Amino acid sequence: MQCMIAAVLLATVLAGPAVAEDLKKAYRDKEHVVRVEPLLTPPVKSVVGEDIFYPGGTAAEISAAIIELPPGQATPWHRHGVPLFAYILSGELQVDYADKGVRTFGPGQAFMEAMNQRHRGVNNGKEPVRLIAVYMGAKNMKNVIGE
Repeated sequence: MQCMIAAVLLATVLAGPAVAEDLKKAYRDKEHVVRVEPLLTPPVKSVVGEDIFYPGGTAAEISAAIIELPPGQATPWHRHGVPLFAYILSGELQVDYADKGVRTFGPGQAFMEAMNQRHRGVNNGKEPVRLIAVYMGAKNMKNVIGE
């Protein structure tokens, strides 16, 4: 566990500023206040220095962040160009999937986020929503696409 924590801390210190800024811009605009704390940004290697790739040899561009949505706030409408694993740390997140309905996620819940369905996260609660987002990307693929 200490090795993993050290790896995350090192990745945070060495984080690629361009990827971190792209995530921050994707989830924030003049109307939406979302805090993004990068945890991993490309290039990411395994704990023993290996390149990360998908079966078939495609180079992976994995990134991760803690996303915090204050009470009363919502993300802009968006979709994802890559698979996204989400884990709710605290708070209750409602995700509006437009014509696909609204789903609610609470602490300890994990899910794979919709990719091609536009959606937005909403915090109707009294405490901040904090979640870990892991983007399983590849070169030239956008993690978040604004709508």
